[in-house]
Amino acid sequence: MKGVSASIVSAAMILITIVMVSSSYLFVNRFATESESKTGELMVSNRMSPKHLATVCFENYGYMTLSSNELLSGSLYYEVKDGLDKIGSGFTKIEIDKTGNIYFNASMVENSDYTVTIKSKYWTIIEKCRARQDYGLLMYLPFREGSGTTSSDVSLNGNDAVTNATWINGTSDYALRFNGGWGYAKVNANTGFNSEQFTLAFWTLRETNVNNSEGIIDGDSFHVASQSDGTVSFSLDGGESISESLTNDVWTHFVMKYDGTSLKVYRNCSLLSSVDSSYSPSMGDLFIGNSSGDYFHGAIDEVYLFVRALDDTEIPVFCENLQDVQGNAYDGEWIVEDGYCPPEDPGDPDCFFG
Repeated sequence: MKGVSASIVSAAMILITIVMVSSSYLFVNRFATESESKTGELMVSNRMSPKHLATVCFENYGYMTLSSNELLSGSLYYEVKDGLDKIGSGFTKIEIDKTGNIYFNASMVENSDYTVTIKSKYWTIIEKCRARQDYGLLMYLPFREGSGTTSSDVSLNGNDAVTNATWINGTSDYALRFNGGWGYAKVNANTGFNSEQFTLAFWTLRETNVNNSEGIIDGDSFHVASQSDGTVSFSLDGGESISESLTNDVWTHFVMKYDGTSLKVYRNCSLLSSVDSSYSPSMGDLFIGNSSGDYFHGAIDEVYLFVRALDDTEIPVFCENLQDVQGNAYDGEWIVEDGYCPPEDPGDPDCFFG
């Protein structure tokens, strides 16, 4: 009987051990599943891998340009390696419609080679790049926030904009809308704003053109303004100016470039005008939606400022989503429930101007 009792006790102990191990496994597996699920919530959900267009590395940051038939929205994990050594990693929030850039931080050395990895929940892109001298991107305001009074400069140079304008749907995510009265965005003076050469790129949608010199973007010594005759003027202090037509209520892309000897203006990435000009750069605050003349009435999106003159072959990248933007362009309806004012019915009691 003692032998039988011992056998029963032994069997019971084995059974208890099995149950404990199974419970432990189920707990760990459940924990792992939940952790993976929570991590997955931060990642883009698209299963199809986007098309890689380019990877560019500079001394302190870089970006990967992707093209996708689906909206890429969420967070991606990035990793930068120097050989086998990881020199940068983290999560970067993205909102890419058709084509866009994914920025990453890493301390890189000019003319050295690096491996950049971008991961989502379902796909991984691994590309190599050679770090080069600073590309000259001083400021990039994509206006992705959609709310609040600050828009981040994702070029990592700290040129954030403080704004009291209204957030609306833009060319790819959000944009700022200015009511022609007092709303504007401001970037505090940066020594880079007085560069001998520069390239300014932006999208704009003008609603009305009532007054002269309604400031679209004013860089202290370079100026972009809407005029009452329907044109947009691009001018340099100490130099020439160019005026080009602009159709209201349609998203239009402009590039203003000064290469040290000539001023050039591109509309929808096609060269419109070029004039020989001098330039007297100065440092001051940069205003968006306002100038010393008057306030702009319309929307502005995706503002880039380079402290170099882009090559003509680099300009078309800004218009890769041109057909999509124009195909889904402003149709006369702002989203009233979010505080936007329909231009066709400014007397609407549900409408709020700034």
